[in-house]
Amino acid sequence: SQKNLIQKYCKKFDVAVQAGGNQGMYPRLMANIFKTVYTFEPHWENFYSLCLNCNKENIIKINGALGDNHTMVSLDGGSDGNMGTWKTSENIHHSIPQFKIDDLTLQHLDLIYLDVEGYESKIIIGAKNSIEKFKPVIVCENGHQYAEQLSSLNYKTADRSHSDTFFIFNE
Repeated sequence: SQKNLIQKYCKKFDVAVQAGGNQGMYPRLMANIFKTVYTFEPHWENFYSLCLNCNKENIIKINGALGDNHTMVSLDGGSDGNMGTWKTSENIHHSIPQFKIDDLTLQHLDLIYLDVEGYESKIIIGAKNSIEKFKPVIVCENGHQYAEQLSSLNYKTADRSHSDTFFIFNE
């Protein structure tokens, strides 16, 4: 399970940053493991549900997107039938603020967990300084496509669970 693999590969459990918070399943799971969880969800309806489902003090909820620069983005390609299929887009109606993980000026970072429908590589770019400083475990949905990008940061594939790939720093 995701929880077992997180506990297996993380060395400390201070801070997790999670993107694609959706309606709160992953942030709730992580809040039982980590002291602080930052979760980002750009879709306003998902964010509303996430807030209702994640009423814990150690979950910091941000209605915005993560990426590689400071800009306004939009959502594209989703459907109301599957609220987890919306994708961050820089193409149309820019109304959602985008942040970088490096903006958070964290004192610790033990896990980056990304489920953002193909926007993972931009988030990794926006987290480069934090990744180099803290060497967190990184989990990406459909992560095989990010293996080369992460290997350039000295990461290797450690495990897989369902569609998630776990990457660890190659010491």
